[in-house]
Amino acid sequence: MVAAAFGVASGCGGGSRTVGARPGTTRATSTAPATTAPCNSGAWLGPADGYIGLTLAQAQRLATRNQRSLREIGADGTCALISQDLRGDRVDVYLEHGRVTWAATG
Repeated sequence: MVAAAFGVASGCGGGSRTVGARPGTTRATSTAPATTAPCNSGAWLGPADGYIGLTLAQAQRLATRNQRSLREIGADGTCALISQDLRGDRVDVYLEHGRVTWAATG
């Protein structure tokens, strides 16, 4: 199997969305989980329940208990260079401010 890799420098589209921001005002963000995949990183096998809100260390421990590997695909608006191979034993996570805001099996 050949895995294609790509990356995006910023603008991943993680779980926070700006709400009513105007120039010169404070930006308010939503902490609701993202409903779309961040980082334009392709397809996933499905959501990975139980990871939203965890720190990276907590997510790693949960993945280990579930016999899965964990891959951070991006954080705080920056996307990592990742392969596009799909794996049912891997959980991909995106973090904002040190917490998982998006997680999927893939």
